[in-house]
Amino acid sequence: MRLAWYFRGMTRRQAIAILGVILLLGAGASLIYAWSLRSADIQSPAPTPTPTACTMEAKLCPDGSYVGRTEPSCEFSACPSVDVHSRMTVGLGQSVEGLGLTVVPLEVIEDSRCPTDVQCIQAGTVRLRTQVGFETTTTTVVLKLNEAVNVQGKVLVLVEVRPDAWSTKPISSGDYRFTFDVSE
Repeated sequence: MRLAWYFRGMTRRQAIAILGVILLLGAGASLIYAWSLRSADIQSPAPTPTPTACTMEAKLCPDGSYVGRTEPSCEFSACPSVDVHSRMTVGLGQSVEGLGLTVVPLEVIEDSRCPTDVQCIQAGTVRLRTQVGFETTTTTVVLKLNEAVNVQGKVLVLVEVRPDAWSTKPISSGDYRFTFDVSE
């Protein structure tokens, strides 16, 4: 036996004891290594985020509410969206105001809407010469039904014309009512 050379001068019991200790140490080291690999897979800790401290400032939103800063970049939260618009109805020659714009319908240039009692191939439209004022500026624009026009940073739309057209009854200029939408 080759192992006999390593154990010369020892009794058989001593040699077996030393071999047992070596085997136990090897087995223990193998178990510890395997356990460390397994626990690293199962319990790998997530990196701990560095806490962020945002200042307590507040931002005033257009609707009058306030928003604060949020983590992680400490940017202000978004303001609630506000649909700022004004709807107004007026007759020819009358004045109405919405969101700082003063609107005065001056003249019906065209009213080719399809009469309600007729079946038409085309719907037709209304074109209306309108005076629009904002602060100290006044301009004249021609509005077409349901077409937006930008005036002084606002959007002005002629959204409705009353009364409805009838083939048997012409509309007198005093009967017209125009509805406008103004938005930011």
